[in-house]
Amino acid sequence: MPPRVMVALLSASLTLSAVAPAFAHVKVYAEPGWTQAPACSYTQFIVVVPNERPDPTVRIALDVPPSVTVSATQPVPGWTAGFTIVKGRVRGITWSGGQIHPREFQTFAFLAGTPSTPQLLSWNAHQTYQNGEVVNWTGAPDSDTPHSQTTITKPLAGKDCHPGRVQ
Repeated sequence: MPPRVMVALLSASLTLSAVAPAFAHVKVYAEPGWTQAPACSYTQFIVVVPNERPDPTVRIALDVPPSVTVSATQPVPGWTAGFTIVKGRVRGITWSGGQIHPREFQTFAFLAGTPSTPQLLSWNAHQTYQNGEVVNWTGAPDSDTPHSQTTITKPLAGKDCHPGRVQ
């Protein structure tokens, strides 16, 4: 292939990649460790929901891993939090009633007890737009729609941790 053709193809490729939409991911962060939290602790989790689509986000549903014990959500003006409860435990949180406009983001916080043993938590999220489109953030970390993950580390020194008990 002649060098001029290669340069033209490379230039076109770079131009297309520069104008392709950037995909923001729904992320769940643990405070204070961001991507990790100690086992057997009471932690504030923050769900960060960006919108890079032309339609507003109108609903976000978060699947709660079975080893996490949710106790409360923080109110967000204009939004209502609802819970999916299975066998007495919160298995999902859904925020609705508000809007996240293009190029904006919203944070949603909740308090929860972490598992009693170190492990990797996967948070599946479902982002609904005003036009009815749903993006399921449920894929593997290297996918186009990855779920968020939190590493649960060993308990803090001196922590008395028993299975099923959160301190």
